[in-house]
Amino acid sequence: SGKSWVTKLAVKLLEEASLKVNLVAPTARAANVMSTYVDKPASTIHREIYPLLMRGEEGGVLNSDVVIVDESSMVDSELMANLMKVSPNSRLIIIGDSFQLPSVGPGNVLYDLIHSLKVPMVEFTNIYRQSEGSNIINYAEALRRGTFSLDTWEDFIDAGDITFVNKSNPEEISDLAIDAYRGLIKEKAEEDIMVLSPVNKGLIDRKSVV
Repeated sequence: SGKSWVTKLAVKLLEEASLKVNLVAPTARAANVMSTYVDKPASTIHREIYPLLMRGEEGGVLNSDVVIVDESSMVDSELMANLMKVSPNSRLIIIGDSFQLPSVGPGNVLYDLIHSLKVPMVEFTNIYRQSEGSNIINYAEALRRGTFSLDTWEDFIDAGDITFVNKSNPEEISDLAIDAYRGLIKEKAEEDIMVLSPVNKGLIDRKSVV
């Protein structure tokens, strides 16, 4: 937590030093989000680099002192190689979470940079989205380490700020989600509630709750 704020501060300091900064991300959605929190236009990597690569042997380079790449866990090897090819005179700042979505294409660039190469790196370790001692954090860390387990696997387990319900029948899952949503909507604003589903079809898709 905190990379958005730090990115905004970094851009401010770089521009105060009269350096030209280019903001890029692997997807249009990620670029839009980046642009919103930095308050500066951002673009997809493809849109920035491929007009330069199309020049062939003549090449072309990004006219930037610093290129900041957000959501870099989704950047595959080919895309990162092409970005580096057109930014030989730029300093690259690569931002991402190696536990987030990996790239669709081959390569795990962010993970390899962190674990294989001697590159300067800063890792954020404080979590601000949940309170200290939150079971959401504890279970998330256990999932990352591959040590997640529950002492018991009853139908309903209340673990404080996280609750586990053991159901496999799609109809039961859908009914539980709808009941939970209807209960929460009486206490909270609609924008404060989010329903997530692993699929967007069938009885347990997100539309069944609306």
